[in-house]
Amino acid sequence: MSVEYKKGYLVKHPKIDDWGVGVVLEDSDGKIVNVSFKNAGKKSLSLQYVEPEILCKDPLSDVELKQFQILGSECDF
Repeated sequence: MSVEYKKGYLVKHPKIDDWGVGVVLEDSDGKIVNVSFKNAGKKSLSLQYVEPEILCKDPLSDVELKQFQILGSECDF
């Protein structure tokens, strides 16, 4: 199953809860999705091995996206 990930979607890793909520940093090319996780920082995930669970398809605005990346664990997401 091919899932489409768009910039600003909120996601979580399906097996690593400790990473917390993440935000997709750019539209996925279908092979890799780049995510900034609340507790784990930026990760490039191969969609061949893992499909992050989409929590919200209402993308964050550019301002919210920047705040998420800056605040990290202080974010309320």
